[in-house]
Amino acid sequence: MKKRQFFTLCMFGLCIGAIWAQHIAYINADMELYEDAIQWYFKSIEIDPSNDITYNALGSLYRKLGRFKEAKENYFESLRIDNTYAVTHFNYGNLFYYF
Repeated sequence: MKKRQFFTLCMFGLCIGAIWAQHIAYINADMELYEDAIQWYFKSIEIDPSNDITYNALGSLYRKLGRFKEAKENYFESLRIDNTYAVTHFNYGNLFYYF
């Protein structure tokens, strides 16, 4: 219950910044609160749409959920922003294993 309250408090502006939102998304995903994690990734992207790492992480979450089209779109956006990020190339390549 305490973890849930922490995330609620963050929604009221106590946790601001794209990196904070991204970390909260990681925590939510780790707790298997996937839809909450997706919303936090969107918040991170809203704050900083040029963060390729957030798109990569969101793509990985979509892949885990079997939402391959959305995963591909996010990996592609990550590579569009920074095509030198090797982790995204790796994840994008692995995505085709699932098709």
